Amino acid sequence: MDSSDSCLENTPPSIKETAENVISNVNTEELRRADEKIMV
Repeated sequence: MDSSDSCLENTPPSIKETAENVISNVNTEELRRADEKIMV
């Protein structure tokens, strides 16, 4: 676990934010698909 923690600490903030944005975008896409299924 220590190695992964140090990896995150050494990661530039911009890369971290980009990864988080990609993850949130995927989550919103999944939610949209779920909403469309419910509406249909």
